[in-house]
Amino acid sequence: MLHRKTILLASVVAGFVLACGPEDNQNNTGGAGGTGGAGGAGGSGGTIDPAGPKDPDAALKAAIFIGSCLPDDGIRRYLDRFYTRPGGQSDAPDLGQFTKCFEDKANGCQAVEECLGAKADLSGPCMTQCMGNVIVGCDDQLKFYQDCSKLGLVCSETERDCVDPDAPEAPTCDSATFVDVCKEGAPTICVDKEASGPVCADFGLACKEAPFGGVACLGTGATCQATVVSPLDIRYDEAIACEGAAALRVCVNGGEHQVECNTLGTGFSCQTIGASSFCGLSNACSPTNDVTCDGDSVVVCNAGRIDKIDCKSLGFTGCNPSYGVCSPSIYDMAPSP
Repeated sequence: MLHRKTILLASVVAGFVLACGPEDNQNNTGGAGGTGGAGGAGGSGGTIDPAGPKDPDAALKAAIFIGSCLPDDGIRRYLDRFYTRPGGQSDAPDLGQFTKCFEDKANGCQAVEECLGAKADLSGPCMTQCMGNVIVGCDDQLKFYQDCSKLGLVCSETERDCVDPDAPEAPTCDSATFVDVCKEGAPTICVDKEASGPVCADFGLACKEAPFGGVACLGTGATCQATVVSPLDIRYDEAIACEGAAALRVCVNGGEHQVECNTLGTGFSCQTIGASSFCGLSNACSPTNDVTCDGDSVVVCNAGRIDKIDCKSLGFTGCNPSYGVCSPSIYDMAPSP
């Protein structure tokens, strides 16, 4: 429900520091990326995932490709978002809707261009601008290209980003006087212009006043303590406990909510490791574990299941142990962390 979404470019380049690499050296919860001119292949977008739970194998491959080729969140964070952000993110495109596009890819970072129209290199600095339907922008040496058409968007010289051509222009607002409000069941806030989150009832949540102030999509159960990144986001990564084998009780923006695990991923059930619970495939590992290399393979905790994927099978040449990503990628240009 966001008005003319203009958040793609800024969300990728903002705060990126190559010297730190993905996941801040992987202690927190990629130019080189392909060929072609600005934005790569162009044309229509990648295959949109069908509605319903994520395919864990397709999600893992997508996370490896995207996390290796685009800075700077890394494989683990992308995988976590695919499973625990049902409404996407308010400050980033919902890349989780394109995981199936990567299912049969074996051409390294070129796959990210083909599915998302995105690539990054270190040829900056530059001015943010549209080149046809491709948005190009820099954060110091990092240069990022996005073919807006791959995501069903258009490049706007006015907004200097990819925007939804069918969404109405968002009203301007003054953050000093604007009062956050629920509009048509969705939280609406002021970020220079009005911005709206998802319709809360679509996720079994309620749009109402939040414990942290303003409004958000809240769980309809008891009040709980939540870490809030944005009042426009829905996150299922703050677990409270399992409710039997099939469901997980989570804290969503300060209200408890019960999630049926099999709606998030195929074959998911509620898993527990120590004091932590999550929806997943197994409890052989924690989804918060760092991604590591074993020779040319990345070793990833995929929803509690330990998966080892040979980077060469995906069209890369090996694994970068300094960053826990497949190579070559933009991280190979960076100093060791």
